[in-house]
Amino acid sequence: MEWKWIKTLLIVIFLCIDVVLGIMVYRDNKEHMLKPEVVEAVKEILEKRHISLSCDLEKVTTKRYMRKISISNEKEIVEKFIPLSEEKEWNYKGRRREIVSLTSVISLFLRDTDLKDTTITSIELGYYPEMAQINESVLVGEAIPVWRIVTGENTYLYNAYVGSRVE
Repeated sequence: MEWKWIKTLLIVIFLCIDVVLGIMVYRDNKEHMLKPEVVEAVKEILEKRHISLSCDLEKVTTKRYMRKISISNEKEIVEKFIPLSEEKEWNYKGRRREIVSLTSVISLFLRDTDLKDTTITSIELGYYPEMAQINESVLVGEAIPVWRIVTGENTYLYNAYVGSRVE
């Protein structure tokens, strides 16, 4: 065999591998509900600290990979959190990065807050916008993926890329 044929064959093989990996990442990145074993693990972790849930973990939507989003001309953003359910055709920035699992975020939340005997009212995945306001109508900036945990008293945001607390 000549080198030319070997080189062509290797290129075709690598292209096929890229296509298969791309399809796997795309299928794996669709929004999905938490698996029952994850829900049980989170409930078990919280019960050990006497923390109850008034939200339905089975309905928490998550993704495996997310990108930052660019924001401009968004007057409706009043809160520092955009839930996945409100996601529009945003202008995505950067590469897709794997996000931290809910069980890891719950562990970080418990370590950071040292809460006991409280109730978690909401857990959501969404975006945290960092915006600059220009002449009261145009907002520009970007938003990073975050996990939001709401208790009766406070709201806690965690960077979904690295797990660090936001704000």
